[in-house]
Amino acid sequence: MKNIFENIFEFCKTLNFEPTPRQAELFALVQRGCPRIAVKAGNGTGKTTASVVSCLWQVLRNPGSRGLVVTPTMGMYRDIWLREAKEILRKSDPSLKKQIVVDDLKIIFAGKGDWGIRRLRAEKGEDVMGFVGNHFSIVFDEAAWLSRDMLKIFEDVFSTSNSTFLMLGCLHNRDSAFFDCFGSLKIRWDTLTWGGDVY
Repeated sequence: MKNIFENIFEFCKTLNFEPTPRQAELFALVQRGCPRIAVKAGNGTGKTTASVVSCLWQVLRNPGSRGLVVTPTMGMYRDIWLREAKEILRKSDPSLKKQIVVDDLKIIFAGKGDWGIRRLRAEKGEDVMGFVGNHFSIVFDEAAWLSRDMLKIFEDVFSTSNSTFLMLGCLHNRDSAFFDCFGSLKIRWDTLTWGGDVY
């Protein structure tokens, strides 16, 4: 199992998961250690699955690290993101299943409550303050709602902690930080478009 910590594609094999070519393109960026990745794509393209696998791998390979999933609602996190994580892990190698537990609110690694993945409510700046540590894997699912001010707060809070940012969603809101990742902030973000223009 040593290779799964070094190679996200080996991790996918342990999950018994075969990435699509688009997901493999994202995983190659994650593997390279790109700190800021934005993916615009429509519904049903595998965004959520890719974000789950990416976040699981990044947290697993850094003991004591944390994954933070930022979604517009708790329902989206619990009913879509966590449900997808449960399904992916259900099919995984038994040795991995013993190390990762998914409950109704979070994912815990090796039985350690501070090593895992949970939802972060991010409606105002105070929701983001107070995080200390290294290696945060932050996923913004359905990121079109994220304001420029909130992204700036995230970047300020997590800028020195070896954190990664992964934004995914449809680009239906031009007045957002997610839209800027493909425009004015493109120099700082690795971007992918799955399918045609998704506006």
